Amino acid sequence: MNKIANEYRDADGYWIELKAGWHAIGEYALHGIIAGTKREARQRAKEAEQCDCSDCQRLMKEISCKL
Repeated sequence: MNKIANEYRDADGYWIELKAGWHAIGEYALHGIIAGTKREARQRAKEAEQCDCSDCQRLMKEISCKL
């Protein structure tokens, strides 16, 4: 399952924004990942857990209404 909404690199490192309904492992409601390498960022995204925070619940409802 693809959990990645967006990924990019800047001066701070590799960033991954997770899709609604996912959060970084061990970081409830943290929907972004930053790492020193692309490989590390993608590995952390792969390990992301399902999230049911209020933001994710709202976004998931908006997505399902558009379908």
